[in-house]
Amino acid sequence: MTNGLICDAMDAAVRLWYPKPGLIFHSDIGSQYASRAFRRHLRRYRMTQSMSAKGNCYDIAAAESFFATLKRELVGGDVYRTRADARCTDRVHRGVLQPPTNARLARLHDAR
Repeated sequence: MTNGLICDAMDAAVRLWYPKPGLIFHSDIGSQYASRAFRRHLRRYRMTQSMSAKGNCYDIAAAESFFATLKRELVGGDVYRTRADARCTDRVHRGVLQPPTNARLARLHDAR
């Protein structure tokens, strides 16, 4: 992954989720997450960076397992010919992982 890809993903996530200042962003110690460009992005959005200790892969294992399952079940072995095709699938993912709205929370509450 490149720094640009990570920063673009952060921008997209912020536009979708509107995180509050002080959010803790936890990742492994990949060089893209330690880059100046990415740390500048975190400061811009007033996020706090948290990284795994070297050799400690277990603290983020649950999240990685979840996203691996999501990718396997929603994308499968699909190969995209263009970025536009991939973006269509990305919209499906966002529909699955959309932030809760008041109406959605009310429906979840009423379902109980």
